[in-house]
Amino acid sequence: MSNPTAVRKDSENLAIIDRLKPKHAAELNKMIRLDAELERGERDLEELLAQLETGWGTRDLDKVRDIIKQNYATNTEIVDRFAEGLQSVTDALAALDARA
Repeated sequence: MSNPTAVRKDSENLAIIDRLKPKHAAELNKMIRLDAELERGERDLEELLAQLETGWGTRDLDKVRDIIKQNYATNTEIVDRFAEGLQSVTDALAALDARA
């Protein structure tokens, strides 16, 4: 149990309230600003999720990560096939040059 506070006169209580008003106003302004930032952040997040759904067909970030991983795998395969094909062309041209 907390210690009881000594009883004050109304004038003392009003003086304490007057002293605390600037702090209260500052904290209230901070809360209002943070609430506005939170609302803006929520709107931005919703907009980004909508763009994600439009571009990737889903809002699920894990699914998007899986799609990206699959795209990396597909791109790697395509690049490897290109490199092999280019090497085949290089080898064939070298064989033609050797004949000449």
